[in-house]
Amino acid sequence: MGARRPYFHWFSRTWVGAAGWLDSARDGGYPVRMSLVLPFLAGLALYFIVRYFLSRKKTPKNDMVHELAVLEPWIHEVLGRTLGRKLDLGERLFKAFAGEPDADVVTAVEGAVDRVELEFVKYAHETHAEVHLHVVFEDGTRHTEWTKKAVTELPVSVREDFEKKAVTRLYRTWEFPWGRRYTAL
Repeated sequence: MGARRPYFHWFSRTWVGAAGWLDSARDGGYPVRMSLVLPFLAGLALYFIVRYFLSRKKTPKNDMVHELAVLEPWIHEVLGRTLGRKLDLGERLFKAFAGEPDADVVTAVEGAVDRVELEFVKYAHETHAEVHLHVVFEDGTRHTEWTKKAVTELPVSVREDFEKKAVTRLYRTWEFPWGRRYTAL
């Protein structure tokens, strides 16, 4: 007997291959196959939906910016001294930090500074934490200053991370006031 030719099965509305592997008489046809595939796809979709909602951070980025506002007077002072020496911007830099950004100041600062990072260091037996401010410039140089704060003066998310994760160092990126994105909550 020769090879079977593919044909269209009228009941299951599927093409049956030469090997007959889609033959409705053997596997129950299209309805049986779909009754197995649809629950699998629904379960897969449910898995990714649950995973998405569980992986979302409880603290939105905007709340993090507001939490770091506790440290902003110190950050502004350090950046004012550091950038004031490096860029010679004077009082215009402090006005930009206060919410009145000047285009020339913003351009100069964004061109000179690669990133500003905060490092929080707290050892288990201490009631104070060190806050290190790292200013990394585009030319590869780095300026670091630090201060000591009581744990109660730290942002809430930092305190929670110290408690939950049981680590001694945490890092946060600080954004310039003119570079922050605010979304309606």
